[in-house]
Amino acid sequence: MSVVKTNDLNPSEPGRGGLWLGLRRWAGAVAWGAYRGDNPGILIAAMLILIAIFAYLLRDTGFMSPVNLLSIVRVSTTITIMSIAIVFVLCAGEIDLSIAAIVPVSALITALMLSWNYNFVLAALVGVLVGAGVGFLNGLAVVFFRIPSFVVTLGSMGIMQGL
Repeated sequence: MSVVKTNDLNPSEPGRGGLWLGLRRWAGAVAWGAYRGDNPGILIAAMLILIAIFAYLLRDTGFMSPVNLLSIVRVSTTITIMSIAIVFVLCAGEIDLSIAAIVPVSALITALMLSWNYNFVLAALVGVLVGAGVGFLNGLAVVFFRIPSFVVTLGSMGIMQGL
């Protein structure tokens, strides 16, 4: 006497769960690949779907108003610029601890130049050049003297905080 199990689904038999089982395996493989970082398009699509859901849910609260969105952009600009700069350092396998101290010093120099009635473009350029110069000196110390970037940037952070 043979016993037939109702939970055994053969993927090759149509109508017995083959399509569903195949879709489940495909979805699991896609989700696992996205989790591992193999397909960033899936993560971007998921993020866009989440943004759309939150935009729909928050449509009447004023969160998606142009004034609020512009305020969010203004607040996050400094961090975004810092993160763009740090990406190159991290991609090289190094670390930069001094960026959190260099940015305020550069901003201070720019503000001082503006208070002394210098042109805005010149003041901003000098501030950026000061930050780039400190970063360049950090890079020279790491490359030519073979000092670990952690130590170099920790030292330059201390110097910048002392200014």
